[in-house]
Amino acid sequence: LTYPAPGPDGTTTHLVGTKTMQLQSAAWCSDASYLPWLQSKCGGAIKLIHNAGRNGQDSVDMLARYDADVVRQADHDMVIIFTGFNDFVSGTLHLTADQVYANVTAVIAKSPGKRVVVVSCIPWGAASTDAYRKEAIKYNRKMRNFCGTMPNVRFADAAKYIINPLATAPTFFPATSMIDSGLDHPTPKGYERIAQAIYEVIQYDFPRVSRLTSCIGDTWGSDNSNPNILEAAPWT
Repeated sequence: LTYPAPGPDGTTTHLVGTKTMQLQSAAWCSDASYLPWLQSKCGGAIKLIHNAGRNGQDSVDMLARYDADVVRQADHDMVIIFTGFNDFVSGTLHLTADQVYANVTAVIAKSPGKRVVVVSCIPWGAASTDAYRKEAIKYNRKMRNFCGTMPNVRFADAAKYIINPLATAPTFFPATSMIDSGLDHPTPKGYERIAQAIYEVIQYDFPRVSRLTSCIGDTWGSDNSNPNILEAAPWT
């Protein structure tokens, strides 16, 4: 992305292109993902994202390929882990809360010293037994407690935004407009809420990008009194 440096007379001088986010996957580029929502909430501070998510996979698959898909990637500052529905309902294993918890904590152990965000399992609308939903609730509780004991691990409680708190049969059921017509993927509104849950636990970890532009050297003489230029802003 590029944006102009406005001169005192209202003219603009083109700046060298400034990238705000580069993603190594095409999956981010619509509102059917939490990534653009998260970037917006972070004020453009996210620079590079490697999307290692795979449709249809569960925490067993995640653990099996974590070394290749995450650990061996270029140096990274943060890992976001998001699993749930495929573990409990969609796959053939129908894992228990304890099994998913063991897989996710094993993944976290592979990223020592990194900031890790674990997103809660979110409610789904697809038909399933109440037993599966209770396992998801149990997993969220166990993972929340675990994250609370780890200095670099955060628990992003997206379920609190997605769930219908009045639903009792079945339990752990999504609110209207949060899950799409397929009943297992979030809507754009649901993804925005997931991004909000993540943002709440990382918002103080990095500086927001300034929306003021920085002048280029050969225009400093004419721009040094312009309050729209970063170097001449009244609070700098």
